[in-house]
Amino acid sequence: MERSSRLLIGAALTILALPATGRESLFSADAEGVAERARAMHSLGNYAGTLDELHLPQAPHGSEALWLEASSLYHRGDAACLETAERIAAEFPESEYAPKAAMIIGDWHFFRHDWPEATQAYGAIDPERLLPADRLEHTCRYAISLIRTGHFDEARPLVKSLIGRKGYETPATFYSAYLDYIDGRFRRAYDLFSRLPESADGLVPGYYMAQIDYSDGRFQKAAERCRRLLADDSVTEFRPETERILGLSLFKLGDPEGAEKPLRSYVDISDTPSDDALYALGAILYSHGDYAGCAAQMRRIGDTRSAASQGALLYLGQCAMQTGDPSEAALCFEKSARMDIDRNVTESALYNYAAALTRGGKVPFSSSATLLERFAREFPNSDLTPDVERYLASAYYADGRYEEALRSLDAIPGRSRELETARAKTLYQLGVRALTSGNARQAATRLKQAVEKSGKNDPALTAEASLWLGDALYSLGKYSEARNAYSAFLNGRGDAANRGAALYGMAYSLFNLKDYASAAKYFTLAEEAPTLPAKQRADALLRRADCLYYTGRYQDAASLYARAAQGGEHGEGDYALYRQAVMAGLSGNIRQKLSLLEEAATKYPGSRWLPAILLEQAVTYEETGDAARAADAYRRRLDTNAAADTDELFRMAATMHKAGRWTDLLAVTSRLRRAARLDTDELADLDLYDADALAHTGRGTEAAAIYSQLSATPESLTGAKAAVAYAQHLLDSSRHAEAEKALLAFTSSGTPHEYWLARGYILLSDVYAATGRRDLARDYLLSLRENYPGSGDDIDSLIAGRLKKL
Repeated sequence: MERSSRLLIGAALTILALPATGRESLFSADAEGVAERARAMHSLGNYAGTLDELHLPQAPHGSEALWLEASSLYHRGDAACLETAERIAAEFPESEYAPKAAMIIGDWHFFRHDWPEATQAYGAIDPERLLPADRLEHTCRYAISLIRTGHFDEARPLVKSLIGRKGYETPATFYSAYLDYIDGRFRRAYDLFSRLPESADGLVPGYYMAQIDYSDGRFQKAAERCRRLLADDSVTEFRPETERILGLSLFKLGDPEGAEKPLRSYVDISDTPSDDALYALGAILYSHGDYAGCAAQMRRIGDTRSAASQGALLYLGQCAMQTGDPSEAALCFEKSARMDIDRNVTESALYNYAAALTRGGKVPFSSSATLLERFAREFPNSDLTPDVERYLASAYYADGRYEEALRSLDAIPGRSRELETARAKTLYQLGVRALTSGNARQAATRLKQAVEKSGKNDPALTAEASLWLGDALYSLGKYSEARNAYSAFLNGRGDAANRGAALYGMAYSLFNLKDYASAAKYFTLAEEAPTLPAKQRADALLRRADCLYYTGRYQDAASLYARAAQGGEHGEGDYALYRQAVMAGLSGNIRQKLSLLEEAATKYPGSRWLPAILLEQAVTYEETGDAARAADAYRRRLDTNAAADTDELFRMAATMHKAGRWTDLLAVTSRLRRAARLDTDELADLDLYDADALAHTGRGTEAAAIYSQLSATPESLTGAKAAVAYAQHLLDSSRHAEAEKALLAFTSSGTPHEYWLARGYILLSDVYAATGRRDLARDYLLSLRENYPGSGDDIDSLIAGRLKKL
């Protein structure tokens, strides 16, 4: 065995030469005899005998004796050698044994791989005080210690000095190559490593050559080299990394079956496995259908911006799709696409993201159509482009971009029955949106087209479109056409829940056509319909009374009008005081105006002008921002039972709501329902007022029922507000599953009201947090913060507060 072998794999130190002269004069004859015997035993390797001699009473106590003791203890593996060697340095620093003792300290740490301590010990030695042979030992071991502690620049001249020295060819070549490897000079390092066996004398050049082979794309060569190294028990230290290179090389060579075992072994024994190994193992597990196993590996990859992280997110999305969670999949695909590091991954992520959304996935304020447009723009020649074009119309529809969906559908030649139905649905949605936005004329055009296009393909859609068409025509004053549209719904296969609304609309159309007998019949049917809201049933009752009056059935009508009676007294002073107050207001003296109005109301409580006085007082308080006093004035005006138009009553309701006068608010909404024919939006607003009032007066169950009903039309602002209020009621009642269901329905409804949609997503995160799904709650909030287009409201602060709690 050559000398370098012994120093590198932990063999015993070369027996140090004994001095032939230079005995210390203080030895007595007995001591000299002991010393001679100790020297002889030490030279023969009898270290126990050496120590026995040195422990005799007459044993010498000089530097030589201490060195013999330290050396013997060292060779016996006794750590006490360190203390003895340190005594030599302390007591006999100029002795010829001082550097030898220092070498013992360095070697003790060197062969135990205590590299910092070895480096410190060797660095304290003056090589000139060592024998020539020992100097090479010192240089070699000191260089290795420096390398192992990362002091490469200090090690380079030492390694260079070993080149060409007999007995040190292997370590000199290996560590020269290793330093080139550290410096990135891989070709030169590879050449030097190749001059040595792959594994010998504790050195593993083949390990580094395998690394370089893999980096240069020589995967077959890297795999073969790794297999040979793993068959050699001397590479234990490098085994995990060797298995990693073997597994990744086989993976690159298209041999996942062969790659799985070494990759599993590496991942299992490594505390911090590399991202590329986790990615490869996850991809192999995915190919086996082990989606849970794949996801577990991919989640261990860091979320820093890297190709591995982007690819891992793509796989996580695909695992979520395979396990039936398109929302989680969409979140992963979106994150992957946003990284845009590997264009192939970006292409796949964009396509899969849009596909996940079209399969029911939800990401706050996401747009599958926008992503598909980006895909078509950036990857026009992709094999996936035909699929993207087929998705685009449905994606526009899913995003509520009905105009774009219609244009996309119109551009497809030779439309099938399925596409004609899709076009009819799109026209229907455009009509509904136009009507809820107040554009009845456009709504009527779109809805007529929807009825024509759906025809027999979708009888239910035809009926529902006819109902909305009736509402649009009624708003335009086309009562005869509206009657026909309502009739089409009633005779068709529309949703039974809307039957009451159709009867109600039919009745009003006949009423305006002055066909009072027929109108009375339909008002009766509407009033009896279980699905018609209570407010509309009450209105139907009153309108029926009107019909009875117009057909001469006065007694029957009178019983319905009983609550409408009102009266009052007249006086000139009251009117004069009232007008005086108005003049004060016009001149800018608001305080005087309010004082005069209060005086008029107090002084003439029976005046016929009292309603006008109280109205002026209420409006003035409104203008000054005093909602509480305005509400008081409206309350007194309500008590007069005077007639009030719809606008005035709505102002009353808004003021009562703002001032928190819930009982009074209910009285106002009740009067509004009796006051006039209200449109759908106004009735919905009243319902929301009623629900808020009921919720604040201990009638939560009734409020919840109204919220639930209003939430069925999330395309309207009132419906959107109600949907959030209803879900909040369910959450507050610990009805988590129902709250989640309601919010999922609302967030996928296509409501155009961004603020309330965002409130819905925030409330959905509250549900997930309340049910222990904190990670999902956090993902929704982070995605909402990233995607929410609004500004200047409280959404950001609501998100921040919840993220802090999570």
